[in-house]
Amino acid sequence: MIRTRASGSNCLQICCVNGKNWVEWRTAVSASSTSARTAAGASANLSASRRSIAARSAGINFIDTADVYADGGSEEIVGRAIAAHRSWWVLATKLANATGEGPNDRGLSRRRAFQAVDASLQRLGTDRIDVLYLHREDPATPLEETVPAIAAEALHGRVVSQIDPLRTLSSSATSGQSVCMKSIEFVGIIAALLLPAIVTGAGASPLAPQVGDTYEITMTRESAQQGSNGSSGSSHDRDTIIERVIGLRPDGLELEYDLPEVSTADARVSNWQFPARVFKPFGGPTQLLNGPELEARVDGWLKAAGWSRTVCGHWVFTWNAFRIECDPQSVIKTVESFDLRSADLRDGAPYKETEARGPGKLARKLAGPDDTIFDVEMPVDPDAVRRARAESDVAVGEIMNKPVTLDAALRERARETVSGTISVAFETDSAGNVRRRTKVTKLDIKGPDGQSETETVTETLERRLISRRN
Repeated sequence: MIRTRASGSNCLQICCVNGKNWVEWRTAVSASSTSARTAAGASANLSASRRSIAARSAGINFIDTADVYADGGSEEIVGRAIAAHRSWWVLATKLANATGEGPNDRGLSRRRAFQAVDASLQRLGTDRIDVLYLHREDPATPLEETVPAIAAEALHGRVVSQIDPLRTLSSSATSGQSVCMKSIEFVGIIAALLLPAIVTGAGASPLAPQVGDTYEITMTRESAQQGSNGSSGSSHDRDTIIERVIGLRPDGLELEYDLPEVSTADARVSNWQFPARVFKPFGGPTQLLNGPELEARVDGWLKAAGWSRTVCGHWVFTWNAFRIECDPQSVIKTVESFDLRSADLRDGAPYKETEARGPGKLARKLAGPDDTIFDVEMPVDPDAVRRARAESDVAVGEIMNKPVTLDAALRERARETVSGTISVAFETDSAGNVRRRTKVTKLDIKGPDGQSETETVTETLERRLISRRN
């Protein structure tokens, strides 16, 4: 009979398999020929696969390995063996022991923790580690440095659930060695409860949302155009909204978006969409909570402007060009453009922009002792760019009383040759909070007459905590 036990408060039911004995082949054939090593490796993979099937059939679901076992070979074999049934397995690995000759190839420093998790995920061929052990103590590094680093991995979904010391091995009289193994599992909400004192002292934003949290979110947009005929132009726009956490649910957050307190009465009348209250689930689309209230406000706005509903959806020009929007649901698209919560920030994670040809892969880079940058560059999708330019042509035509259909505008823009790149960079603090996203779009466009133009658009989105209870 297989007995399982619960692992801490996340109630993972586990029964163990040790991956270390699956890789004895590497030691045995370390001095053999390449063909012998390849054959031994194939044999070890097959053996591991058979053992995983047998263990799973017996109800075993916890498997333990480490980055130093067989110089990383254990993780590679274990990862391949459990890949077909990854969701069944609770996967554990370890860090701290030396995996190279360099001084930063060992220990529990912030840098080492990030590098070790990256390397283990790659060898294991998975997107998460369920249990991460600190394989030994590092006298040179305080836990106050290690814990926030692993907590940041938890917030990005790369290390799973809860802080729970499963076992500690202390001095052994028989071996004469002192080994301290602290098992640490992390989940975002538990880490948030335990780490604020640590990360706040380092200047980081709090990890877990609380009712009353208030953020100022500012979007700055700068563009510059240069034509081959000597023409040029530029523009600068800046918009700010306030985000407040007004409710916590097990499956998401209730948020309120509003204009800054310094906004004038006229600004509030014309921006009838605010304040808007939404429910943002951890998975799924954002939902508007105060739709009837917005309906009443848009009616008052139209009446004050002397307009009827017939103007809805049309373009006008006052100080700038804007589309007359009358649908309360349109505010969701607006607030989502200010969202910095939803990005899946982890090394190698796919990332997509609407005007990109396809998704790119985020790359993580350290930017100083406490900051991390995730960036990606993607080629633009020429068809998406042409469509955006055609839609602009339609709006300009309506404003200038020279209407043009979208089909006609698309046919004209289809004659252009479009190339360029979209670069996106997310900056996070030591606790994993995103504080800035910078998106740079560079376009090279050549018309059928041989004239060309270049355009660079830089959008910077910044999020700053301005109020928090306690």
